[in-house]
Amino acid sequence: MTAVLALTDVRVAYERTLALDDLTLRVDAPCVLGVVGPNGSGKSTLIKTIAGIVRATSGEIVVLGNEPGHAPRGAIGYVPQLDSVDWNFPATVDDVVAMGRYPHVRPWQRFSANDRATVRAAIAHLGLAELAKRPIADLSGGQRQRAFVARAIAQEPRLLLLDEPTTGIDAESSAMLRALVRDLARRGVMVVMTSHELDDAEEWFDRIVVVDRRITADGTPRELRERGIYAGLRAPMVRR
Repeated sequence: MTAVLALTDVRVAYERTLALDDLTLRVDAPCVLGVVGPNGSGKSTLIKTIAGIVRATSGEIVVLGNEPGHAPRGAIGYVPQLDSVDWNFPATVDDVVAMGRYPHVRPWQRFSANDRATVRAAIAHLGLAELAKRPIADLSGGQRQRAFVARAIAQEPRLLLLDEPTTGIDAESSAMLRALVRDLARRGVMVVMTSHELDDAEEWFDRIVVVDRRITADGTPRELRERGIYAGLRAPMVRR
């Protein structure tokens, strides 16, 4: 059986800093996978490595049956952390979400009726229809996050990667994102999400992996709670 996601003995180093060390992970069927761990433990590096943004120093990675960078065009959607985005660019919500269709359109082609409908549907799905013509820089943190998730949804990915999507956003946006990822998983989309949130873990995730350069715990949210894993993670999550 071909795994949706498989990493074997993956190591990632930035100059002399080891970010991931012999990390092994396999996911056989689409689900919502939570990635938790201390600050500096390699969570974001793991997401970027799966996306093909960061190249592994060694090890084997298979994403949707392919190596990163060789997955079908548009098959991987990636939403970065909000604080990594430069918001000083002149684009509306509609402009940002429309970027999700670029992998499906040749450079000389105009958007089809289907492309435009997909963009409108993604905007509406994230509750942004009334803000579609609003500059992205004028939105709140939660609205910006929803706009970037809408862009990824408009891409119609088979794998969605979310890096700390709930950090600094309002309760309404968080609840909307949670409902969205659960719906995507039901429709066969694999979702991988880094998070510091543990209070609602059983509502968010089907499976959780705890990362500290490598996988230190793996199981369902209930299994990890019953094993006492949460207790250690609820302390200030700073890597020592």
